[in-house]
Amino acid sequence: MKKNINLLIGIFIFTNLLIGEEFSFTSEKTSLTISPVDTSIVMTAIVKNTSNQNLDIQAIRTTKQIPRSWGSSMCFGLCYGEQTNETNAITFYPNDEITFELDVYIDDADEGLAKIDIKMEASNGESITIEFDIISSSTAIKKNVNIAEEYILFDNYPNPFNPETTIKYSIPEKAFVEISVFDILGNHVSSLIKENKSEGLHIVSWNGMNDNGSLQSAGIYYYQMNTMIDGKILNSSTKKMVLVK
Repeated sequence: MKKNINLLIGIFIFTNLLIGEEFSFTSEKTSLTISPVDTSIVMTAIVKNTSNQNLDIQAIRTTKQIPRSWGSSMCFGLCYGEQTNETNAITFYPNDEITFELDVYIDDADEGLAKIDIKMEASNGESITIEFDIISSSTAIKKNVNIAEEYILFDNYPNPFNPETTIKYSIPEKAFVEISVFDILGNHVSSLIKENKSEGLHIVSWNGMNDNGSLQSAGIYYYQMNTMIDGKILNSSTKKMVLVK
């Protein structure tokens, strides 16, 4: 079982490359997550097809160095512990943009260094690599670690989706969070979250139904996150998703 460690430093090195104008693979703000049962470092990036053609894109992981008791998983969207060195190739349509996630699990309170390269390979022969270096040390002070440094509303996954999609978001401090779904005309469809949330990463799902439990028709929808403290809106973000049948 993964054990909690009280003290942790995460040091991250990113190499962001854009090759031509076919697709991009760019690291986002990195976040550190500490739970009562294990310690995991969650690193996110954005993969986008910037061409005018469909591209099949696959992620390939090369673990150059990692302590024996550590582990990692990777996936398009949100990870659930899959230990694999290659993802299945998925089709990106023109202007598709999907979150990619790499998780590193630190077991048994071990200190150490991990070096992991993630390469995105596209069916047109293009490839882009990001290098992740992670150092853990028990000499850090947990209270000085920021779990999240800004308000982020991530892309839902999968998108397009049927019957359900997952939305991830992070907030840097305890706040009241509202996440709602609207149709293309701006009509309110469903309230997904409407409550106080602690700092860090959070996940919510939408099953394509409105607040009355009726399944919505296929089409374009928007999800909006408003974050408030004492009734004052600190941040508002909106993104698009597509429900298909």
